[in-house]
Amino acid sequence: MKKIVVSMCALSCLLSWGSCGHKAEKRTVDEDSSVVMVGDKSDGVIQMGRVELADTVAWRGHRYAYRIVREPATDLPHVVDEETQSAYMDNRIGLTVMCDGAEIFSQTFSKADFSSHLDANMKQNGILDGMAFAGTSPEGLRFGTGVSYPQSDSSVPLLVVVAANGGLSIQKGDVLEDNMTP
Repeated sequence: MKKIVVSMCALSCLLSWGSCGHKAEKRTVDEDSSVVMVGDKSDGVIQMGRVELADTVAWRGHRYAYRIVREPATDLPHVVDEETQSAYMDNRIGLTVMCDGAEIFSQTFSKADFSSHLDANMKQNGILDGMAFAGTSPEGLRFGTGVSYPQSDSSVPLLVVVAANGGLSIQKGDVLEDNMTP
């Protein structure tokens, strides 16, 4: 469980670093993985950059490949920060999982897909941050994600689990443990 929280913290730092306020088409490539970030501020609306993550993992004697793509969602309502009155664009996250070369799961998520785990304030004022592989469990491949207030540490951690048969479950994630260090 500690590994998931650390992964989500690292994801949050990575996404914050590559997000709001950068000039259009500023690109950064992380040498350790397939990560590409592009940031933009369009028409006064602050948006997080496009991010792609791809990797493979061995689980239960099979080779699984996953691809995660986060993109600004131009068709979703903007979120307005109550303090600064800054407008932020929400995101969509696409997740594709393949097993031994065959696609077993593909879905594009928006904040609405997690609404049963969010309170009314987070539904209205939060944005879908990002997603990262968080490990395997007997249930399946685990991906940490979260909905947060823009440019804030306040977030609702969530866990997306893709089963070997392509089934999906979404669970509320754990809060940070007391003995966690940044």
